Amino acid sequence: MFEIPLHPVAVHFPIVLGLLIPIASLSVFILIKLKYLDPRIWLLVVILSGLFFASAVVAVQTGEKDEHKVEEVVGHKVLETHEEHGEKIQWLALAVFLISITPLLLKKPTELQILTVIISSIVVYPLIETGHTGGELIYKHGAAEAHMIEEIEEDCSEQLEPGGSCSKILEDSSNQNLDDHL
Repeated sequence: MFEIPLHPVAVHFPIVLGLLIPIASLSVFILIKLKYLDPRIWLLVVILSGLFFASAVVAVQTGEKDEHKVEEVVGHKVLETHEEHGEKIQWLALAVFLISITPLLLKKPTELQILTVIISSIVVYPLIETGHTGGELIYKHGAAEAHMIEEIEEDCSEQLEPGGSCSKILEDSSNQNLDDHL
């Protein structure tokens, strides 16, 4: 169904949710304190936090699925840096989710609502850092090549004459992709 790997699609959900939660939690907190909203609306923050955590888990899993293929192109160290950042986001998202739940269990939830706003705001920096390392993998280190090579090999094998070789076609394609990046 999809011709692109799922990881680049999946990672956008935790990024958006991770950026949205500090804004949403602060807005909901203020509107509850001003008595414009019922305190039960905090459940919206909990739902967003749960989605943030779930999408971070999916992003890590889809990244692990592509890990070996991409590592052949970009090398172990640069990929490991991004992987460690992604795993950190997964655990930070879990922390935000668990902290966001606790105000629903208390009669005076103010301090934990404020803590949710603060912690979710702090998580924005490592979230951006993770996105940045992912962007570097693609645009600086050519991680997309890992998936393009496979596609080129399939195209080559379809066009190949008996006894021929794909190596020249793959080399030309690799050089063309390098020229495109320069």
